[in-house]
Amino acid sequence: MRIHCDFCGAEVEKDEALTYEMEDGEVLHFCSEECLESLEYHEKMQDPDREEEGAAGDTR
Repeated sequence: MRIHCDFCGAEVEKDEALTYEMEDGEVLHFCSEECLESLEYHEKMQDPDREEEGAAGDTR
């Protein structure tokens, strides 16, 4: 069975796809490590409760 990557939309065999389970139990499928890493990056950047380290932002 072929499915679509939940990040880029490429077709991939379901048994060859990488999977990621969201906190709400939804399972996402990815065609490559790059797509999986991209989703994790975007998910972290959209999480309002994340803790950031480093310099404070520009307050102008």
